[in-house]
Amino acid sequence: MKKYLIAAILLLLVGAAAFAGAEILRPYRGYTGQAIVEIAPGTQAPEAARLLASRGVLAHSWPFMTLYSLGRWRYHLKAGAYLFDRPLRPLDVYRKILRGDVYLRAVVFPDCS
Repeated sequence: MKKYLIAAILLLLVGAAAFAGAEILRPYRGYTGQAIVEIAPGTQAPEAARLLASRGVLAHSWPFMTLYSLGRWRYHLKAGAYLFDRPLRPLDVYRKILRGDVYLRAVVFPDCS
């Protein structure tokens, strides 16, 4: 009886890991055109994940939070405005924010002479 219980628990764990891995590697796009998401300085990871999910960049916030939980001791999220113009995997969204790959806007100053 114990063998079956242990086997069932292991099977559930393997299934959950496979599901989580597939969800982390599945691209998602829940917006049309482009989405610019502003992450303010001091924003905590759960808030950033909820913001990204509400703007349609992520299907769910938990894959992002899983990635953050695995590497949070080593890395910090970078504040800034991020441009999302194509479907990205949660892993790619996470890496983009860790790198600080912010959206740069061109500013033109008129010549005053």
